[in-house]
Amino acid sequence: VTVVPLQVVVLATGLCFAIGESTEHRRRLRANVTYATLLFIYVVLPSISSYVITYFSCVPFDSGDGAKDLRVVSTHLSLTCGSPAYRRWTAFVALMIVLWPVGATAGLAAVLWRHRFHLNPSAAASAGIAAGPLAEGKGDHQRVDGETRQRRRHERALAELRK
Repeated sequence: VTVVPLQVVVLATGLCFAIGESTEHRRRLRANVTYATLLFIYVVLPSISSYVITYFSCVPFDSGDGAKDLRVVSTHLSLTCGSPAYRRWTAFVALMIVLWPVGATAGLAAVLWRHRFHLNPSAAASAGIAAGPLAEGKGDHQRVDGETRQRRRHERALAELRK
């Protein structure tokens, strides 16, 4: 459940690096693969996260004979909490928690932060950065010169005064 999506993400990432950026067609292909990978992560992240976190959710079962209650993993009723098999899987599950709920969320946040001005041009304008179509193909953002920034501030101030 956790390894197959990880393999898909690694394969897509490797494909992105193999494609390179020499032509416009390759750039578009790389952007599409990146988009599909991010969408895939976004779709599978909640189910994988809940799956790995519930591993530590042990539920008690009454054996009915007054003996010690049996505690099993809620998602794997055949796995007894505290058993040698449970302890062996704990390291793998901890790694999957670091990779999926923590790592994938941090990765998505980093991608969104990196492209924040392209995603929200009004925030870019208030920060004095040209974004999206304004950047004229020079990357995700570029600095606007001081004179342009000052002119925009004056225009906003005049618009506020006219209201």
